[in-house]
Amino acid sequence: MAKSSKTRKPRCHPLSLGGLSLRDLAVRTWKRIDQNELMTRAAAISFYAMLALVPFLALVLAITIDLLPDLQGPSGADAGIANMTVGELRHTLESLFPSDAYKVIEAQVIRLQRQPKAGLISISLAITLWLASSLFVAITDSMNRIYGFIETRPFW
Repeated sequence: MAKSSKTRKPRCHPLSLGGLSLRDLAVRTWKRIDQNELMTRAAAISFYAMLALVPFLALVLAITIDLLPDLQGPSGADAGIANMTVGELRHTLESLFPSDAYKVIEAQVIRLQRQPKAGLISISLAITLWLASSLFVAITDSMNRIYGFIETRPFW
């Protein structure tokens, strides 16, 4: 008795594009991008991400400045982050920046070390959280639009 041969489905080559021509694929993709407003939504997500970055960097700067050794310290031996002394900090800054930039940075570090940081930290934290929540709302709205989901939850 002869073996029955199983009929196999021909394998589809990955570059065959599912039977579509390259032009048809491009047209279909562009229509879906336009239908889901992907360019507008991508711009909104990028905008909120960049906007949230500014107060976040101010928050990081305020915390970092607080961890550095006091540049106006009387002895110059005060230790800061990673036990860095004032002399080591000055030497590091001088080697990283040109002399004019070093003077500006040193003056700003001293100014920030003298000011109370509670206001800067609290405002930066509040604005960062607000903008980050706006970013995630934009991401959620975009995903809902792409998958055709209608949001039914209240805004809070």
